[in-house]
Amino acid sequence: MKRISAEEHAARLALYRAGCNDCEIARQRGVMPDTICKWRNSNGLHTHNPSRTGMKELVEADIEAGFTNKQISERRDCVQSYVRATRQRMDHPERTQKYKRNQYARHKALITGADA
Repeated sequence: MKRISAEEHAARLALYRAGCNDCEIARQRGVMPDTICKWRNSNGLHTHNPSRTGMKELVEADIEAGFTNKQISERRDCVQSYVRATRQRMDHPERTQKYKRNQYARHKALITGADA
């Protein structure tokens, strides 16, 4: 592992002690999160990543409320792949704009009696 200056170490440690997680420290220090993870592990520090135990329920509620994967990932600060996996586990496909347009076209065809 590349040696860092005492000042850089002190800055990272201050952010860590303030409760920042790897991504937050990395963002503020201008490095990749895995760099911070390696630094933290080499210094015997545990992770400050937020617990994801309540995340499942929050994401499921957002899915039921009709939010898109992108909206949920931004609201809950999680990756879209986690949202997609939760959606698949729930057997609840994403309602994209294309899907909504198709549903509207089908509905309009039913009402007007035209072929969709």
